[in-house]
Amino acid sequence: MTTDLTTRFAPPQRSDHSVVRAEYELVRGQFDLVFNAIASAVAVLNGNRQVIYANRGFLDLTDVSDIADILGGRPGEILKGTSKNSEKSCIKG
Repeated sequence: MTTDLTTRFAPPQRSDHSVVRAEYELVRGQFDLVFNAIASAVAVLNGNRQVIYANRGFLDLTDVSDIADILGGRPGEILKGTSKNSEKSCIKG
């Protein structure tokens, strides 16, 4: 008997800290001025639903002063406050 494990949801895996850091540097280098010119909150996610970039509006919304505190976290974790200063952050720690 074959079980179909197809899902509409993203996998639970997380990208390695070095991968998230590289993705952040890429997005920041190319889009930082554009995203920070937007008054609304903007977060960019990778294929594993991890935050790899957030503009000033998103940081203000989530009451985070340093993006390093949320890089690698998932939106639900960040909005619930579980990612700030936790092991899920990929830059600090």
